Amino acid sequence: MKIAIIGLGKVAELHVRALRQIGPDIFAGGWNRSADKAEDFCRRFGGTAYPSVEALLADDEIDAVLVATSTASHFEFARRGLAAGKHVLLEKPLCARPEQIRELADVAARYNRICMPFAQLCLRREYAPPQGPYRRWQAG
Repeated sequence: MKIAIIGLGKVAELHVRALRQIGPDIFAGGWNRSADKAEDFCRRFGGTAYPSVEALLADDEIDAVLVATSTASHFEFARRGLAAGKHVLLEKPLCARPEQIRELADVAARYNRICMPFAQLCLRREYAPPQGPYRRWQAG
């Protein structure tokens, strides 16, 4: 299983750490609207910095995408991922509107793919960075 991340911000770092607990080679790379940020992220965590979402979704080595962008763009990236034949993991909140979640369920069924939340795993104590807001939140 190879997973790429769309949106390589701070929460993506937590997701990469969580993915590595599942398997060291699961994270395949990702895309960010800032190419420099994507390059830096992939230098630090490995994987390919894709030049576009289209390039990421066209990569046959990618089995699933994790959407870690702003909530307003979750629906569009998830829909595109499913249509490209990828399973989709969504950071929460899943979408901006409930009807978008229902539509994603329909699209996932149409393409025989899974579309589901992926947030709680990275908040477990063993995946959080040693300091920062997530560690403070967990402590108290």
